[in-house]
Amino acid sequence: MSLRSVSLSVRRVASRSTHGPLLFGFLIIVLAGWPSSPLQAENGRDFSAMYDFRDVVPVDAQHVSVRLALQIQNHSGADVYAARLTLRDGLLEFKTLGEFEPLTLAYHQVQRLSQVFTVSPQELQRWQSGQPPRLMVEYQDAVGRRVMRPVELMRDRVVGERP
Repeated sequence: MSLRSVSLSVRRVASRSTHGPLLFGFLIIVLAGWPSSPLQAENGRDFSAMYDFRDVVPVDAQHVSVRLALQIQNHSGADVYAARLTLRDGLLEFKTLGEFEPLTLAYHQVQRLSQVFTVSPQELQRWQSGQPPRLMVEYQDAVGRRVMRPVELMRDRVVGERP
C-alpha cells in the first residue's frame, strides 16, 4: 500500500467522521425531548376523581370529622398496585392528614372510595368555599421507581350520595 492510498483512506474516514458529531447531536436533541417514562398520562394527568364530603361532626375546637367520598379513575397508562392515596393539608402540601386503604387500580378503572378524616375547621372551610381537597397517589412504577402524582378533583355532590 502506497503512502498516497493511505492518505486518501485517512481523508475518507475523516470526511465521514464529521457526520458522527452531527448525528450524535441530533440524537441528543431527539432523546432530550423524549419522555422519561414510556407511559404517558392522558391530558396531562395520571388520576382524576369526582368527590364530595358529608357527615361533618365537630370533634373539638381544633378538629372536625368529615367523610370524603371519591370516584377515582386511573389515567396513568399502567395498572397501579398497593398505591397510597393520601389527603394532604391545603396549605402545607407536605403535611399528610390521613390516607385511604391501599389502592389497586387498573388502567382506566374507576373505583369508589369513602373514608372519614379528621381535619381542621379551616381545612373544611377551604373545601366549602370551593378549594378541593389535596389528594396524592404514591406508587412504584414498573421499574420500581417511586412515583407521586396529584389527583385532579372535581366536586360532584351526587358522588357522596351513591352507595
